[in-house]
Amino acid sequence: MTKANIGDRIRFTKDKVQLEGHVEIVYENSVMVSIDNTFLEKASRILPNDRTIISHKKYDIIS
Repeated sequence: MTKANIGDRIRFTKDKVQLEGHVEIVYENSVMVSIDNTFLEKASRILPNDRTIISHKKYDIIS
């Protein structure tokens, strides 16, 4: 498994909604992601703000 680095763009699914964002902080078992603007409307239905924590096991690195 390749772990994302700060600034990497990742794709992930949260509550059955596929989202994309940029990694802001890398933790030992997860990353904090800032949701991309194009996905904010979808994200607002399931998340209280524009950031979330994602396990290293649950995302794919896009770039």
